[in-house]
Amino acid sequence: MNSAQIVKIILDLLGAGKLDEAAEYIADDFVCHEAASLPIGGEYHGKAGFRDLVGLLGKIWGDYGSRIHDIIGEGDLCVLIKTNWGKAADKSWEMQVLELWKTRGGKVIEVTPCYHDAGLLGKLYAAQQASR
Repeated sequence: MNSAQIVKIILDLLGAGKLDEAAEYIADDFVCHEAASLPIGGEYHGKAGFRDLVGLLGKIWGDYGSRIHDIIGEGDLCVLIKTNWGKAADKSWEMQVLELWKTRGGKVIEVTPCYHDAGLLGKLYAAQQASR
């Protein structure tokens, strides 16, 4: 199975609400690097970190979702091109995101998302927190 197939399986499982099944494709030494300016900024490690991150996305952004535009895989590397959306401080947002996924032995070992405007998301989240 190549990297693009693995990523597609994970996304399909997440879309079906099967987080535990998706986590089976995550390596024990997995790490996701989220932009420091985001409310979810930092690193998430292992299956537990993967589950925590997925849970935070819906909790923080409310109405959170993604539309996949393309999945390009070559060997153990995959680039996911998508649009994410959500809501913060009663404002809807939508943003293009590129994610670099690395796999080894049929499992994901690393994800690095690149947001078109991570600063905007940080400002929206701060406004949302201030209004509570």
